[in-house]
Parts: sequence; structure tokens; C-alpha cells
Amino acid sequence: MKIAIIGSRGYSYVYSGYETFVKELSERLEKQNISVTVMTYIN
Repeated sequence: MKIAIIGSRGYSYVYSGYETFVKELSERLEKQNISVTVMTYIN
């Protein structure tokens, strides 16, 4: 299974609660052998 998470400002969880959510979710999914791609927003 492959999952993409789109719209994050960055992987660093210092930005907001959404980035913390992306960090925690992606790490937990990868522990279950699920491929995760995080697409960041670059301004």
C-alpha cells in the first residue's frame, strides 16, 4: 500500500498541529510497512 500526504508546510513538526499529525501518522504507517510520501508546500 502507498499513501501520499499533501499540503504540509514541511516535515518539521515545529510549524503547527497539522505538521505534528503528519509526522506521527507517517512514522506509524511506515512501521506497518506502508509506503508514505509527504508532499510539502513551498512558498
